[in-house]
Amino acid sequence: MAQVSSRSPRLVKALARLRAADPILASIIDKVGPFRMDYRDPVFETLVRSIVYQQLSGQVASVIYRRVLNATGEPLTPERLASVGFDTLRGAGLSKQKATYVLDAAARAGSIGFEQLPNLSTDEVIERLTTVKGVGVWTAHMFLIFALRRPDILPTLDL
Repeated sequence: MAQVSSRSPRLVKALARLRAADPILASIIDKVGPFRMDYRDPVFETLVRSIVYQQLSGQVASVIYRRVLNATGEPLTPERLASVGFDTLRGAGLSKQKATYVLDAAARAGSIGFEQLPNLSTDEVIERLTTVKGVGVWTAHMFLIFALRRPDILPTLDL
């Protein structure tokens, strides 16, 4: 996982604009402290992690995801995930739906072409990722932001 800190020239400029535009926001930025954004690689494992973490608290999702990794071994690959099967994934704490979703992701990984995603348009990435059961536009937006580092994405479906 890569991190980008508030020392990044792009983020320094963005924070300066926000501070200048709104004094209340400027005081919040001062109170919160240095900005840090964690990025992941645009790979199969990141998509599976996104599915596991959907609609769960971070702490619960982290425990379940660690169990999945313990069952499959690292790095998490489509082949390893498919080889452990549905019952093992359920035993790791995934719901029936999520076990089905991550197995579908494993089955579709080749057609998604993770290595090609950085070179595709936003619409093409969304189209490919949403072929996986359980991956909607919101999850695709999160992948675009946190794996492909697209600064022009606004997850409009987020509450």
